[in-house]
Amino acid sequence: MSYSVFKLLKVLFLVFSIIGYTRYSIAQKGLIPVDLNTKVLNANHIVKGRVIDQTSLWVKNNTNIETHNLVELTTQFKGDCDTNLITIITKGGTIGNEKIIHTANLQLKEGEQGLFFLNNISGSYYHVFSEKQGFYKYEKGVAFDVFNLSSVTDLENDIRSFLGQPTVINLNMTPKSLGQGNNFSFYPNAITAGTNSLITITGSGFGTQGVDSVNYISFEDPEYHVTVYEPLDSVTDYLVWTDTLIKAYVPTKASTGLIRLTLNDVDYFSTDSLYVPYSVVNWNGEIIGLGNQNGSGGMSWSLNSNLDFYANSRLTSARNKWKCATGINWNNNL
Repeated sequence: MSYSVFKLLKVLFLVFSIIGYTRYSIAQKGLIPVDLNTKVLNANHIVKGRVIDQTSLWVKNNTNIETHNLVELTTQFKGDCDTNLITIITKGGTIGNEKIIHTANLQLKEGEQGLFFLNNISGSYYHVFSEKQGFYKYEKGVAFDVFNLSSVTDLENDIRSFLGQPTVINLNMTPKSLGQGNNFSFYPNAITAGTNSLITITGSGFGTQGVDSVNYISFEDPEYHVTVYEPLDSVTDYLVWTDTLIKAYVPTKASTGLIRLTLNDVDYFSTDSLYVPYSVVNWNGEIIGLGNQNGSGGMSWSLNSNLDFYANSRLTSARNKWKCATGINWNNNL
């Protein structure tokens, strides 16, 4: 392959990566809304629960990944699950340094709770009816999917109007409360997302315990047609956490809107909006094992001894140019 062709391929890859992210950002706009009545009629099981564990597996001859989400049930509105622990299978997931995302399909996170519209696969295994629209996430007394937002009470009353009284399992999901009085500010007021850009939050009363399950910051999530906040994925996304100062990297899925600060499981919101002009898709996976395999900091290729001299020289030249452009240390064995 000539260097010019390779440069063209690199440009095309960048262009399609940008297009791919644009499609990712607006993918939800291509969804056709499924109304609540249709979900109730077509789902064999309607349950309320919390994701307590996740395991991702290779499927289809290692060409795809699915995630098994272990869900602890608190309420059954429709159907009869034999146990209060079920497994909901979703498409996509992460295994080692491989990650597959199906943007139109439901993606759950450990700790999320809400209402699921399910159909049984076998035993205690289920999949979600209408995918991303088949889960209403519960947060601080609010229930939402990609198109709809209401109070948890109103949603469950609507379900009861269709089905009657639910079967209640003796577990508890306590809704979080909305805080008053913790004023905080942030800078800069405009920032790009997914680019290792740092945002600084200043104020008081943040505590010195650092980030944990009840102390964190969240940004508005662009995937939803309603206002939804997405917490930072990892403790490593936070650079500093003191009683008066928080510094964190702005994640890929952050968008223009208010910043939410959660302290001791109570939520506070910024008075001003953060402006995010664009976002870059990225993922902090494992480092691919290309380093120092030849003992000289890189990898060595052995060319076929029958390779024509001119083909050999052109291949070596192209490889050297590619190495300089990408920074990957590849050499030929003599």
